[in-house]
Amino acid sequence: MQSLHELLEETGFQVTLRMDDTFDQAAYGRIRDALRIHAENWKKADCVPFDEMAELLGLIDQLARGSDFYDEETAGLAENACLELEEIIYDLQD
Repeated sequence: MQSLHELLEETGFQVTLRMDDTFDQAAYGRIRDALRIHAENWKKADCVPFDEMAELLGLIDQLARGSDFYDEETAGLAENACLELEEIIYDLQD
């Protein structure tokens, strides 16, 4: 399975969001779905690789910080994405 870094680069999600103020819902869906699979594996292993967590936190940070500058629709999508990604992290505790 692709690392989060590889997936973010392949989809160009962050670049499109930052440069075009466009929230690519298809790319985000791929990222979120892959993260859910990764999270299941991390939970089974009782270990989250540092590089993957750093990428995930960076993505959440970009979504949260940028939402003040996006148009209303993009800001809403970014805020919802933050909540979904944070939930993936919180679910690791169960």
